[in-house]
This record gives sequence, C-alpha cells and structure tokens, in this order.
Amino acid sequence: MTPAGPQAAGPTPAGTPGDQGTTVVGQDWTQVVIAHNVQLPVGGFSLHDATTPVSGAWGSGRLLHTALANVLFLSDGRVVAGFVSPSALEAAIPH
Repeated sequence: MTPAGPQAAGPTPAGTPGDQGTTVVGQDWTQVVIAHNVQLPVGGFSLHDATTPVSGAWGSGRLLHTALANVLFLSDGRVVAGFVSPSALEAAIPH
C-alpha cells in the first residue's frame, strides 16, 4: 500500500508539456493528478467556452466539469485532474 498524501509520480517524458513532473494525491478512485508547468495549445479548442471561472486560496483558474471527471486549469500553469468532485480537486491543491 502507498501512504496517503502527495507523491511524486516522476517527470513526464522530456519535451512534453509539463516536463517539470506531476504530483499524485490520494489513492484509487480518489486520486488527483497535478501536472506542473503545462503549456496549453493556442487556437482550435476554446478553453474559455468550455470552462467556468473559479478561484480559491490556491489562486484562480478555469474548471472543466463533466459527469465523469473534472479538470482545473490554474493560472500558474498547473492542471489538476481526477475522477472526483470539483471540491476534491480544490482540496488537493497545495496552498
């Protein structure tokens, strides 16, 4: 068994967005993945149209909410995603 709390999942392959690595919080279905330094593509898919503005103690960003998964795109370049509620995503973000 893996202890609860933030766990380094290791860096992503070199040259991919977020190559500063990821952090995994939680276990099993409560896992939340936090990707660091993600550069989103410009053009095409409009993140603004598909998301809702959100803010909290962690800063501000945009929430993509679906019935299956939720994703927070934070203004500091982090992307927080999981098969959890938006409030669980927010709780997993270090302040």
